[in-house]
Amino acid sequence: VKYVSTHPELFSSNTNTAVIRFNETIRRDQIEVQKLIMLNMDPPEHTRVRQIVQRGFTPRAVRSLEQALRARARSIVETAHAGAAAGADGSFDFVTDIAVELPLQAIAELIGVPQEDRSKIFDWSNKMAAYDDPEYAITEEVGA
Repeated sequence: VKYVSTHPELFSSNTNTAVIRFNETIRRDQIEVQKLIMLNMDPPEHTRVRQIVQRGFTPRAVRSLEQALRARARSIVETAHAGAAAGADGSFDFVTDIAVELPLQAIAELIGVPQEDRSKIFDWSNKMAAYDDPEYAITEEVGA
């Protein structure tokens, strides 16, 4: 892994992006748009963007979020539990109700998006990262 990540001239994320498969209807210009995502950048562009982003993830910055995130996590679990208790079969969807919810709330707070709009972030990121997946396709032909 270290060798691959330190030799972009041999293992480029940018050439065809990090998407493992492409639907045969995906056009080259659609692949080019994916190159704007940090995941699909190679040095030196990746390094430049990473230096900007990593400032928000220093140990000190992460520690400053810990209490608020613990409170959010507790509230999310309590809400899911209360919803399950009120439901007919006492169950809930762990992925939707908990695993997706905490990162969405944290990201929304970090980038200044109102909490009531966090579902938009989820929708946009799915459409951008999984645009060739029929579940998230913007148009019928992309999902085909």
